[in-house]
Amino acid sequence: MYTCCVIHPETGHFWRVPALEGETGLHRRIARGAEPRLGTSNRARLPEVLAQGAPAFGYRGEIWNGRRVAQVIKRVFGVSYHPDHCSRLLQQMGWVAQKPSEQAC
Repeated sequence: MYTCCVIHPETGHFWRVPALEGETGLHRRIARGAEPRLGTSNRARLPEVLAQGAPAFGYRGEIWNGRRVAQVIKRVFGVSYHPDHCSRLLQQMGWVAQKPSEQAC
């Protein structure tokens, strides 16, 4: 089937199928990734929810970190996020993920 070079048959299949679509089938495609779990409307509401303050959700102090934001998102929107990703969400919103300072003994 493919005489110009030695390739694995499955590799030839990945080349042949896009080639059948014409020249556009061979163009590089950008992987979009998974759809966000938190929809755009809920993501737009997130700063408003967090602006209520951490004490409104039962936390001591006004510190927002990834773990707390993940718990609030789960409680308010019913969507689970990893705390590290929530830190990135805070950065994208222009907020700073905070770490509580250690207290002296």
